[in-house]
Order: sequence, then C-alpha cells, then structure tokens
Amino acid sequence: NAVANGEILQADVDVRCRKILQYKYMLHCHEFEPIDTVGIAGRLNSASSSDLLHKIADASMTCFRNNASILPLNEDGGVSVVKVAGCERFVECCLSHDGVKAYDFVYENSDVIILPVTGNDAYQCKLLQNALRTGRKVVAVFFINPYKAADMAESLNKENLAAIMAYDRNAVAQESAAKAVFGEIAVDGKLPVSIVGVAKSGYGIKLKSKK
Repeated sequence: NAVANGEILQADVDVRCRKILQYKYMLHCHEFEPIDTVGIAGRLNSASSSDLLHKIADASMTCFRNNASILPLNEDGGVSVVKVAGCERFVECCLSHDGVKAYDFVYENSDVIILPVTGNDAYQCKLLQNALRTGRKVVAVFFINPYKAADMAESLNKENLAAIMAYDRNAVAQESAAKAVFGEIAVDGKLPVSIVGVAKSGYGIKLKSKK
C-alpha cells in the first residue's frame, strides 16, 4: 500500500528484502533440516550461550550523543536513575554504583539524571523533555527500535544530553546498558539505521572503558 501510494519506493523494498535473503542464504536457511527438540531448552540456555548473549549485548551498545563528554559517568555521587516500568534490571545495575539513587520521577537535585526510554509515546517524550529542562546532565538510554527515537529528535539535540541505544529491553541488554553508562565496558557500536534529524546509519561515538 505504501508503494502504491508513493510513500516509499519499490526499489527500497527490494534492497532490504535482498539483504535479508542474502544473510539467510549465508546461514544455509535454504538447506533447513528439522532438529531434535528433546532437551533443546537445556542446550539453548547453556552457560556458553549465556556468555555469548552478554558479549553480543555488550558489543551492540551504541552511543549516539555525548554532549559535554557526559559519558562514561564517574562515581562521585549526585546521580539519579528514574524508575521506569520494565527496566527494573537496569535500575538495579545502576544502583550497584556508589552515589546512585533511584526515583519515580526526575529528581532535580541530582547532577546527572539517567532516564530509561521504553517507547516513543507522548508520556515518554514528556519525561525526557522534563529531565532536560532541569538543566542537569541527562543520560537517556533507549531500549527501543532506533527508528522510534526520531520522534524525540528535538530533545536529542540538546546540549545537556548523552544517549545510548540499547535496542532491546531484555535483561541482558539492560545489564550491558548499565555497564556502558558507567564505563565498565568500551562502547563502539554503530547505528544500523538512520535516526531522522539525529544521526545517520553507521554513526557511533566510541567510549573507552574505565577498567
């Protein structure tokens, strides 16, 4: 329908479909053979699988804003993390650092406000705007599809903002995001797509690990 209405080009659809099909071919999906599903849960959730998931999540963290060199954060107090539903593991990991406190809403007495972003609805947009209006340094951590971040383009161009794209809200991604914010891991991910009005595909700011 979008092609028929002239909203997107058929050529763009073809390019993206071809890319997916190429990777499926590289992974031999065209040679599919049914696998033995007996005991599959144990095989999938092994210690080595968990380790691999954490490595992938760490490597995927992408910093696409770091105004005033806010990141990585120093553990010198004055940091608050906003409690957002669905980001309990992230908040828990942040609280493991000295001087970090958690609040239900933006806490204006903090030097730095860490805000998990789980959507692009009006409430989430307002929450980010309110945090930035305090004049404090704000670290926005996006647990969403990067396309959705374009709805917050105005906020993402503020001078008191740093932003991490974590892409997903699963527990592993939340742990990696907290490590990225506090410099427990090096960050060198790049955006796989463009965020309109913010950053182009392939963009990413490198952050060194403090370890």
